[in-house]
Amino acid sequence: MASIDWITLASLADSSNALYNYDSDADKFSGITLPGRLESWFKAAGYKHVSKHTNLFFDKNINNLLKAKNAFKEGKNVCLFLSAKSLETPATVSLIPNHWVVMSRHLKVGTPRSINFSTSASEIKDKKFDLEVFTWGREAFNMNKKQLSLYEFSDYYFGYIVAS
Repeated sequence: MASIDWITLASLADSSNALYNYDSDADKFSGITLPGRLESWFKAAGYKHVSKHTNLFFDKNINNLLKAKNAFKEGKNVCLFLSAKSLETPATVSLIPNHWVVMSRHLKVGTPRSINFSTSASEIKDKKFDLEVFTWGREAFNMNKKQLSLYEFSDYYFGYIVAS
């Protein structure tokens, strides 16, 4: 997804939020975009096929992340829902989904040959991964600076939305 598209969608946050104003970084609660709202923005922006694969209360598993990877590989726009704490170094614990990132590169796990369309989650759960995303104004943000395994990262991961 082009950066300008994401900026356009994100700028809708305050204009479509009737209950809470978002005026600065201090307004963290009102700044959270829930999955249903992001899904409706994609539809309003003209995307024909939008599907939500998220959960607000329970983390999603590695299989869900692999489905997001496959959707991105098929050329679809993929936004991952996670705890922003997963992006920070050193490791901090927060199991609350509060941040969206846009996949900007393919998910790489272990060696180049260790993952394909038929790879099962149990085969790769302990492997480290590499993923660059668009977030915080950077298109090639390395999402796994903490060098988490896929299994460890799944505690911070709450699903994805795909749009095409």
